[in-house]
Amino acid sequence: MANPRHLTQLKKGAASWNSWKKRNPYTVPDLRLASLNLADLKGADLRWADFRAADLRRASLKRANLTGADLRRAFLSKANLAGASLVAANLRRANLEGANLFGADLSGADLLEANLRWTNLRSTRNLSVKQIARARTLYQAELDVELTRRLSATELGRKIIKEINKKAVHGRCSHCHNGSTAV
Repeated sequence: MANPRHLTQLKKGAASWNSWKKRNPYTVPDLRLASLNLADLKGADLRWADFRAADLRRASLKRANLTGADLRRAFLSKANLAGASLVAANLRRANLEGANLFGADLSGADLLEANLRWTNLRSTRNLSVKQIARARTLYQAELDVELTRRLSATELGRKIIKEINKKAVHGRCSHCHNGSTAV
């Protein structure tokens, strides 16, 4: 369960949170199981925060610093993580379905069993074939040309691209096709 003081402080917004974080640099934010659906946390300093199983659906984490954050089993579907730092973040079994990771830094991030279905991975930085291969699904994920080229160079990568582009058995419908184009 989240630390009530940490959760109350975070709900005041990124500016207030960042100010608090500067005064408490060694505090590891405990936000386990926190309900932060639709939260506006743009630019928040969330380094090393514990977000295990937290609800961050549709949250705005644009340019947030999530370096070393524990996001295991977190619900990040349709969250905006554009330009965020996810360096060494633990995203094991996180649900990132439909999330926007455009320009995010994923250096050393653990994506084991993460759901990357319909996720925008365009212009992500430091994302390796090995990291992608650990994800549970990449169905219809959006990749840029450079990442696609790197994937195409390996047998494992070609299997990943096949997974991304596989067609839904039931065809195109409103809940499985949002109008964007995968690789």
